[in-house]
Amino acid sequence: MDVSETHARLARRLRQLRRDTWPGPQLTQGRVAKALGVSVPLISSWESLAAPKIPPPERLAAIAVLFALDRFPDGDELPDEHDLNEGERARRARLEQELVELTQIEPPAGLRSPAGASLDSGFWQFKPGMDVSIVCAPLPDDLRDAMPYADPRSPDYVELLTYTDLDSLFELYGHIRAVNPSSQVNLRLASALRDDDYTAHLVVLGGVDWNVLTRDLLTLINVPVVPLPSDDPQGAGFVVVDDADRQTFRPDIRINGAEKTLMEDVAHFYRGPNPFNRDRTVTICSGTHGRGTYAAVRTLTDARFRMRNGAYVRDRFAGSAAFSILARARMVRGKAVTPDWSVSSTRLHEWAEFTD
Repeated sequence: MDVSETHARLARRLRQLRRDTWPGPQLTQGRVAKALGVSVPLISSWESLAAPKIPPPERLAAIAVLFALDRFPDGDELPDEHDLNEGERARRARLEQELVELTQIEPPAGLRSPAGASLDSGFWQFKPGMDVSIVCAPLPDDLRDAMPYADPRSPDYVELLTYTDLDSLFELYGHIRAVNPSSQVNLRLASALRDDDYTAHLVVLGGVDWNVLTRDLLTLINVPVVPLPSDDPQGAGFVVVDDADRQTFRPDIRINGAEKTLMEDVAHFYRGPNPFNRDRTVTICSGTHGRGTYAAVRTLTDARFRMRNGAYVRDRFAGSAAFSILARARMVRGKAVTPDWSVSSTRLHEWAEFTD
């Protein structure tokens, strides 16, 4: 089957879903466009039999949510995935798989990935069978010694208590395992890496204060973002050096007597080729504090924002080999709010590397 017939096959299915999913008057392309947050001409291009266009994976996921609903959403707005009932979730999963299978072609151009990751089919989805190593810093000795269950001699020893950034690790490990069922996903301490870890897909969590791998990688990759450690005279943060311009970004901390409250952190997300193996990727999620690291992770795992943030990167950095986004990570009662990269005030700095 050639590519044109593959595209037309998906177009016919999308048109059928719009016309036949719910009883009553036929659903218009305009209402579908409003629910999905796209233009009517774009819906028309997806349904065109003469010159059909393939929706990107995040749009296929949204289409699956829409047509899995028991009824068309009130207000023509697509609900969040976590608001679906059990039957809708099951239908959404089946329909998304069907739509993806209907393509049966290589993912569209989008972000180029010389490093073996399928960036157009989800930023945490890698080619089948490729190992992924998630690397955290070890908890400093003084903190580990204060936690009885972090002592290997304890009968209740919990190994993960020796890792930093556990919120980020827990969030990301489950997500990567879910979208890469045929891959080995390893949890590693930066102080105990094996030879093969360096040449796998590397996902590094945490800033330069504790994670030595974050520090080492930033000296090897060509990104104009330099983290400032906590012992910097002016405090931790990030410095961006673009040409002759130099900007410094630091967290917003409110001080009330002896009490310090983090109001806003700085979150850094970087994805590019692994400098130890150009056929794999390296991803760095870091922050000035742990909340910033968690916010960086959540930009592309949070069900409410991952499609929107993924679409922003794909549209903004199409054809890039690597990209970096420095963003605000706002706090609400100690909780990190997921950054929305599509909002310009959220982005502090963005950069991409293009190759010939």
